[in-house]
Amino acid sequence: MTATYQAEGLDKARRLEPLVSRLRNDGERDRELPKPVWRAMRAAGLFSMWVPLALGGSEVDLETMVRVVEELSRQDGSVGWNMMIAGNTSVLWALLAPETAAAIIKEDPNTVLAGTILAGHGTATPAQGGYPVTGRWPFASGCQQADWMVASCNILDEAGTPRAGPDGNLPHTPS
Repeated sequence: MTATYQAEGLDKARRLEPLVSRLRNDGERDRELPKPVWRAMRAAGLFSMWVPLALGGSEVDLETMVRVVEELSRQDGSVGWNMMIAGNTSVLWALLAPETAAAIIKEDPNTVLAGTILAGHGTATPAQGGYPVTGRWPFASGCQQADWMVASCNILDEAGTPRAGPDGNLPHTPS
């Protein structure tokens, strides 16, 4: 990414400081990002900085993302944390089939993902038209501002046992 975008991303983050400062106590009291803060972050495109260019995102480099997270964390640790979580989760857009990602994002590259990829336990069973999912997952940072939630699951075969992966190994099942 260019130094120009890094400066733009940092400028967007810095412009949030008066709002973040004014609402910091609300976030602490309510134990979530205040809606005006996350709405401003979303409108600035901060949650979608790692969304691929092909999907309308910025697809910034790691250094830019780290600098933006650092700036928001300086303003308020929970704002920086939520930025980091949303940024990390937005990497998943590149792992979806392009037509699936495009259908979900539609015309809004600021669509926000949240979830628990490595925590929790769920199962998905193939069925006509999709995979019904059941399970239990812990709280996911950023879930209040997310449009879509993601969660890890074992895909079960017809006999109800976890499918082996492409490498032939069975997935890890948390106890």
